[in-house]
Amino acid sequence: MRNLIIAAAVVVALAVPSRADVLVDTAGFEGYALGSIVGQNGWSMGYPILDASWAKEAPTIEVGPGGTKVMGFNSIQRVETAALISFAEQLGTNRYVKASFDYYRAGTGQFNNMYWWPDGANPYYGIAWDAAANLPTIIQPFGSGNGEVAQIPNSWQNIVLIWDLQSGTGNGWVNGVHVTVDANIGIGQINGWYFNDWQTVDEGRTPGAVGERSFVDNLRIEGYNDMEPIPEPATLALLAGALPLLGIRRRK
Repeated sequence: MRNLIIAAAVVVALAVPSRADVLVDTAGFEGYALGSIVGQNGWSMGYPILDASWAKEAPTIEVGPGGTKVMGFNSIQRVETAALISFAEQLGTNRYVKASFDYYRAGTGQFNNMYWWPDGANPYYGIAWDAAANLPTIIQPFGSGNGEVAQIPNSWQNIVLIWDLQSGTGNGWVNGVHVTVDANIGIGQINGWYFNDWQTVDEGRTPGAVGERSFVDNLRIEGYNDMEPIPEPATLALLAGALPLLGIRRRK
């Protein structure tokens, strides 16, 4: 059985180097209107990744887990729920790109393997969660598929990625844990961020049936041209799970 969510392109962390160009800041989606995200703040329908014949639908801005606005996805067999935001004209000469977002999978926890998904043709960058660990060989192990960090269902997780576009390497953190070190990212530039959720035909459900849902919040993307922005593990750990223990809201 295989479920995938693709988060394509770039993300920001919390450490602050000398200067950053803010490429995308959703500000927790609180300024967005409820309903389809397409047409809001530069978001458009994403392009098909698996199969152009599949149906497509737009993610929606809705009130999600925690009672605040999020981007919501339906996981439907042979339907891609997808959205894309481009920023190529803003990237300039930045060597480093850092992106972060919070991710919530509502379901039975089938997403136990996470991979990087490069798309050099566009170029965008993606992340795929795959329960069966049967994705193509172009991907890079990133999560528990490499014996590292298991994904937790029904709980917010913080994802941080940093790309060095000059060396072609990337690093990744899940809930403050440095799970991927200097992996080959396969691209030399990033033009946008792409989110996609789908089910493949081997999922075992009737085509069109709604499966699990997923939510994304707090997407932020920054570019740097001087100093690599290394996340602060203590800060990331607080965002990912320790804040509620201190009586402080995780988001917004």
